[in-house]
Amino acid sequence: MQIRERLLDTTCAYMRAEPYYELRCAAGIDLLTEKILRTVSHIRMSDEETQLLGTKMRRMQRLEEYIQEHYAEPLRLTDLARKEGLTLNYLSHFFRDCFGVPFQTYLLNLRCRAAAQMLTQTDLSVSEVSYACGFSALKYMNRGFLDQYGVKPGEYRTQFGGSRRSAEQTVQPKDAGEPVALQRFFFPPALPHEEGLAHLTRALQRGF
Repeated sequence: MQIRERLLDTTCAYMRAEPYYELRCAAGIDLLTEKILRTVSHIRMSDEETQLLGTKMRRMQRLEEYIQEHYAEPLRLTDLARKEGLTLNYLSHFFRDCFGVPFQTYLLNLRCRAAAQMLTQTDLSVSEVSYACGFSALKYMNRGFLDQYGVKPGEYRTQFGGSRRSAEQTVQPKDAGEPVALQRFFFPPALPHEEGLAHLTRALQRGF
């Protein structure tokens, strides 16, 4: 509750932007950090461990960006291993450990999310969407949709094609397969500034 209250208070100070609010925000963040360090279990990392973690995170980011750019093309884990200068076996274990799922599952999920968005936002046929998203055959997209969304692509379009929301906002896959340390979160549209500030102030006043 104390952490939540500190966070709300700091957020309100930022949104009100009263004179010298920067100092109040900085103080709030410092106090929030202190409270977290005192109450949440954590470990101190050595310089070597910090460097190793940084190397790991940079590799994860490179892999994620490359897959995002090339998911619509024929893509194999051997291509990524060659690009990173790693053995296939090492990268396979690295990928599963860091991204939470095997490479092929991650790629399938990414292609399905892209296809879901195209199905709801374009008039392309299901076959055209399948090809545009990198599936070598329509049956693989059908299988992926059944696993993630519980329906085939055509049924997904029928159910959600009239919505202007993105695929992620409409239906969440059972296993998005995002990097463990880089999970994406999708939020509803932001409230207008004054309305958002009013919500925060009320939450702070009732001790929530």
